[in-house]
Amino acid sequence: MLNDAGEEITCSIPVVDVHELLDHLHEEMQVQCPQDAVKFFWQHLRENGNEHAQNLGTDEHIPFSLYGDEACLTMGDPKDKVTGIYLTLTLFRPKCMRESLFLLCAIQDKYMVHDQLRTLLPILRHITWSSNIAYDGRWPTCDASGKRFDSSSRKAKLAGQAMAARFACSELRGDWKWFERTLRLHHTPTSTRFCFLCLAEAQDNPMRYYDLGDQAPWVGSEVNTATFLVDVLRKQGPLRLSVLDKFQSLQALISAGVFGDPSTESLKDIMAKAFLNFKSWKRRVRIPCSQKAFAPGSLLKKQHGYYLTCKAYNGRVVLIWLTQLCADASRGAPADSVLPLHDRALPLVRPL
Repeated sequence: MLNDAGEEITCSIPVVDVHELLDHLHEEMQVQCPQDAVKFFWQHLRENGNEHAQNLGTDEHIPFSLYGDEACLTMGDPKDKVTGIYLTLTLFRPKCMRESLFLLCAIQDKYMVHDQLRTLLPILRHITWSSNIAYDGRWPTCDASGKRFDSSSRKAKLAGQAMAARFACSELRGDWKWFERTLRLHHTPTSTRFCFLCLAEAQDNPMRYYDLGDQAPWVGSEVNTATFLVDVLRKQGPLRLSVLDKFQSLQALISAGVFGDPSTESLKDIMAKAFLNFKSWKRRVRIPCSQKAFAPGSLLKKQHGYYLTCKAYNGRVVLIWLTQLCADASRGAPADSVLPLHDRALPLVRPL
């Protein structure tokens, strides 16, 4: 954040936890979506090819949306703005739209550091953590930083218990400026390539956006998840949406004690056990692979931190092994474990 003198400082910003707000609305305020409407919502998405609804787990997760926007505080000063992040229940449609918006946080624009999203990024990460808690449907046993709650607090008494319902973020909403800022898009409303879903251009050439024919050249340029990450996001964007790699999943498994107790055993011994597990799995599924033994030097490089080095083919085999391990380990993982996230994410990048 910036202070009144324009100096960058560190400070705390109040943010309402997504899972606490959703539980309060559902349990205390009785703002509840009919279960048949929730089931129809997810079934409709699946029937119409929405890939994100295919592996939801259940049709009982109540959908919610996250919405970001900025507004002027005073009519006479367009630079006097505030940025707000809101939550809405996707299927809750009151007569007055304002009654469906629940504020999570608000920050005056003049105090924000927009470079590399240094103000917004910690907030977005906290909201992501809280949204994952709402998805799992159990009260967390620690806060977003991993710190245990005070034993006398209400949060400690609720820790591990089931929430009133489970929720899933089904929609990210905002105007072009919000998405360009938070996702660090190459394509903006004022650029030649202005669409974030294809390569249509605002120029009189074969890729012109106003060519509405079925064979228009831009139709074949529609992006998928992979090309969106590569072509539409800026390479140095702060969200780092595509950096999930083998080393992160292996580190998560090590931290969870899958190969041994990390508090009593050395990383070298744990890596040796991990490799024995890999060899046993490789023989069981009959996949040839020349991967050499894992060692601390394979996982941790002094010059650039964590990085599990494998050859191209070997890397794909190791990735399949990690996918299976994360799936098995996540079943009995505590509510605040990151393993379920790896279990859901790895199949999206695993070679079929």
